Amino acid sequence: MIEMVKRKSRNLPDVGKIEIEDYSFSYYDEDTRDIIFEPRVYHQRYQRSFDILINPRWRKDIKIITEYGCGEYKLMNYFKYFLSLRKINFVDIDAKLLKEKLPFIRMCDYHYSERRFNPLQVTAFEGSISDPDDRILNSDVVIGIEIIEHLYPDTLEAVPYVIFHSVRPKIVIFTTPNADFNEALPKFKGIRHPDHKFEWTRQQFESWALNIILRFPEYEVSFFGVGKGPSGTEHLGCCSQMALFLRKDISDQINRLPLLKCWCGKHYQGGPNCLMCHPLIPFGICSYMTKSKKFENIEENYLIFYKEIHSVDFLYIDDDRRTDEEKLMEIMICNMNHEILYGEKSCYVPLYKIISTQQFGVLISEEEAAEILRNYGFLVQKQFVKDDIGPVVSEEKLCVQYIADDEI
Repeated sequence: MIEMVKRKSRNLPDVGKIEIEDYSFSYYDEDTRDIIFEPRVYHQRYQRSFDILINPRWRKDIKIITEYGCGEYKLMNYFKYFLSLRKINFVDIDAKLLKEKLPFIRMCDYHYSERRFNPLQVTAFEGSISDPDDRILNSDVVIGIEIIEHLYPDTLEAVPYVIFHSVRPKIVIFTTPNADFNEALPKFKGIRHPDHKFEWTRQQFESWALNIILRFPEYEVSFFGVGKGPSGTEHLGCCSQMALFLRKDISDQINRLPLLKCWCGKHYQGGPNCLMCHPLIPFGICSYMTKSKKFENIEENYLIFYKEIHSVDFLYIDDDRRTDEEKLMEIMICNMNHEILYGEKSCYVPLYKIISTQQFGVLISEEEAAEILRNYGFLVQKQFVKDDIGPVVSEEKLCVQYIADDEI
């Protein structure tokens, strides 16, 4: 179990603990003289992002995700069947790589059973994280997996203003290598990748993130590691580090933010500033846009910086009029029946075994599944069960009670 570490500053509210099951491990391999991570660290970064976004506190609010530095579209494997998601934007400066990897986002299986429950549009853009394109300004989530260490100083300087002022997503996730961990890497010299402009220690990364929320106080930030090292390296932290930024109206559903004040004195709530204030231009120390590309169109309050490479609409079951809750219940009951041994009249089934399918992967969190099952009259409580995941033989798990119907 891992918990996000909150670095508290004065006047920062507590976001509460977000617990994520972590079955990863690592060891030194004598043959390769290297550290073996299981699963590989890049898998863990995306899995942690998924585990965060599936949290029932905000899952239903996530409709649009934008990922920067996404050349290989790895995020697709984890979010293709994310229930509430309606649009994914991939943005990268490497147009050649985006085109080479297009098969990863194109539909390759038109079988009815592989279709989503809801529509999903996926678009790939050539563009820079330092330019606030009009087409991504409605993003609910922005993700940057191992991107900031590849940025030159001027681009890195623009990132907070573009993301936290122009886009203003509900959730922002950044990861970057942990330089503290480098001394644990066998055969390590210099930096991990020749294109890295820097590699930050945990203190440096946290300082950068805390500086962002000082400039943009409507956000709060938490930190945790990704990629646990072998025994004896705990003092160095993890191989990679993650910062989770939450907009306060999302993290605190009870105490909503007051009305924000526009620079000209007008009030607005959640929407764009007035045209007079030029809301798309980052403010503060960084008051420029990179103009790295020729713009297709520049109008007042309307900017297109990115070049669209490809867009695809995924097939979905458009004749299914059931609610998401009804669809999830059918899946969970079907999975529950597969877990029951023949002849059993009553037993407890762990929720983690019924919240996923082979083709869709994990659909919801255990907490959200428990709420749905209770609404349908099922008994859900913690029970000690034999665990087939991880090193623990028997552990207390959240389970649903199964009672067989009497035969007629």
